[in-house]
Amino acid sequence: MGKIREYEGEGIVVRYDLQRCIHAEECVHSLRAVFDPDRRPWIDATSAPPDEIAAVVATCPTGALSFEHSDGGPQEVPVDPDI
Repeated sequence: MGKIREYEGEGIVVRYDLQRCIHAEECVHSLRAVFDPDRRPWIDATSAPPDEIAAVVATCPTGALSFEHSDGGPQEVPVDPDI
């Protein structure tokens, strides 16, 4: 398993697993204010509301991105690989 990086914003923590990323850029195309590959760090979890970030993270085709609400918002539901 690769190194997982965490990016904390107000009300949300975004996690990124480089080993799982295929660079489909769904996140970049959906919410560039948060996901900008030209910036370091490339994820700024303070640049959008937590629910908006969570919605974009949910579109990641590989699960390289995940989130955890720290504001009482709905948590990410893991995908069951047996379905």
